[in-house]
Amino acid sequence: MGTLEKLLTTAPEPHKNVLVGGVLNAGKLDTSQVVENLLFHQYGNYVLQQTLSVSRDPQHTILMDAVKPFVHQSIVFDI
Repeated sequence: MGTLEKLLTTAPEPHKNVLVGGVLNAGKLDTSQVVENLLFHQYGNYVLQQTLSVSRDPQHTILMDAVKPFVHQSIVFDI
């Protein structure tokens, strides 16, 4: 397990919120760009899954809203 994943699963709740916020605001990218990069990266996908599993609202909703278009897009192209 990578360092970020371990922190996401073991850190106290206030620290998890800071980590999730860092994922949401990575660099100067908007949330949908961050999610797209994580979603289609070999290891980033796991980071995104872990982030979703530990995040709480409103951060969780922001992440889910950013993921939904890519999931829909994937379903449409697989048909």
